[in-house]
Amino acid sequence: MSLFKSKFLILIVLVGVGLRFLGLNFGSPSLYVSNDEAITQISAYTMIAQKTIKSQSYYTPLSAYIQIPFIGFSYLYMKTMGNIHNIDEFRQFVITHEGYFLFIPRFYSAFFGTLTILLIYHLTKLLFENKRIAMLAALLASFSFNLVHMSHFARPWPEAMFFLLLALYFCLKRQFLWAFICAIVSYGFLQIGIFSFPLIFLFFEKKYLRQFIIGLLLSAFSVLILSRLVLHSGFEDALLKLRPDSFIGALFRHESGILAKLINNLTNPNLFFIIRSFAKTDFVILLFGTLSVFGFRTFSKQARLVFYFLIANFVFALFFLYPVLHYFNIAIFLLIPFAAFATWNGLKWRLLENSWPLKFFTLTVIFFVAGFNSFYWNYIFLKEPTFIQARDWIARNINPREPIAYLGGRYQTFVPSKEAILNGQKFQPNYYQEATVLSGNYLPNMRNIVYTAPAGGKTKMEKLNNATGDYPISYVIDYYYYPKDSIYSQNPNLLKKVATFSPLKSGLAYRGILPEALYEAASNFESYDNGETFSMYSLERTGPYFDILKFK
Repeated sequence: MSLFKSKFLILIVLVGVGLRFLGLNFGSPSLYVSNDEAITQISAYTMIAQKTIKSQSYYTPLSAYIQIPFIGFSYLYMKTMGNIHNIDEFRQFVITHEGYFLFIPRFYSAFFGTLTILLIYHLTKLLFENKRIAMLAALLASFSFNLVHMSHFARPWPEAMFFLLLALYFCLKRQFLWAFICAIVSYGFLQIGIFSFPLIFLFFEKKYLRQFIIGLLLSAFSVLILSRLVLHSGFEDALLKLRPDSFIGALFRHESGILAKLINNLTNPNLFFIIRSFAKTDFVILLFGTLSVFGFRTFSKQARLVFYFLIANFVFALFFLYPVLHYFNIAIFLLIPFAAFATWNGLKWRLLENSWPLKFFTLTVIFFVAGFNSFYWNYIFLKEPTFIQARDWIARNINPREPIAYLGGRYQTFVPSKEAILNGQKFQPNYYQEATVLSGNYLPNMRNIVYTAPAGGKTKMEKLNNATGDYPISYVIDYYYYPKDSIYSQNPNLLKKVATFSPLKSGLAYRGILPEALYEAASNFESYDNGETFSMYSLERTGPYFDILKFK
């Protein structure tokens, strides 16, 4: 079967490649650019160091496994090029550049995110037997902000979703053993893959009973093994984040008040928040996917089964999973073929039916709206983020041996020197333990930087005082999303600003809460209920506010 049967499909895929593969080295060598990116990276390192196959994270282990050979290739390449001479020097490089190799899992995310475009094309063609609808689905998948956003970061969502959809593809082709294998692989990347199995059983037919029995036995064994290879495993991990008040978690923990929790789950489903988040991120997919119900009678049996599963999964996530948009990714992905179906039917309205110029104009408007979020987000993503601007300023203007304090841990790129590590170990005995084996000399990317988080305290100033009580510092590095959270605004009489880095477009005042544009798709828009907020359209680049401060 040829994947590329038209030049237009090739163009769609190339656009998808451009939207997904840009900035693989974004924020390097920071390990904590986006939530959860560090998890599989550290897990892969730990597997190598401890010579174990057990994942040290709460993700199932395949996303760590596939990194290991490429980390090995990176070592051989650096040694061949003369950048390092032995394994100890490579280890030193990894310790002092924690997030340098994040481009490896990010490549996988972009790769499987791009393959998903082709897969959605072929799924749609099987569901509706119409190449034009399939092409529209491929376009929507290529432009989808939720799909583009997740494909940029080193989290295993794109891989897990690709194999979940591939399991569906094999169901539609009546190759159920392959469907079970894909479901296993999906679960191996991320626990969301557990939902592949009920999807497969929707297509059960007696004449394929042998395949189902073999697939079921293989799946039960594989899921058991994969779950045992996770350091933190259990029922809640298998379903990802259950709501804190979820009756399902209470049921399996044998807690009391299960009925009350069930009633609360059913009466407080967070529906408006999820719909609002979906509309802000992928309005076209939500709108036309919803409109597709008017063509439900014309759906094939297979399309109806997929639609039933889509609704069931959405409802389950709405009532029982944590109210974050990416836990609704299955519904978002599966809605794309139906959105394309409704778009195609819309083009056959009387007003448009006999006017190709009007059809072309309508399609242009639809796909401009569909792709605008993705293109704009890539525009600000490619700009140097504020935390790298702050890092470069520090590297240019402050001697590595001069003591500085960093308020918090996220977004940092520097590794503390030996004396700074010893100061931190007064509060946390294992603080940067792996870096204490390094020589007393200042290696590249090391400096005398004190991270205040280990010291504890209720306020930034309290943490700063605790961390530096007997360790005098020259500069204070602060970051924040809301101006009132800055240590300068809380202590203007004690501190003075030396430099400030803002992600906002020039001329905009620091009046509201910044979006966390690197976290998840919905976080790029106004999602807070208190105070005035910005959206990503107010940003010139990504990252929080950064202040470089000194005591007066």
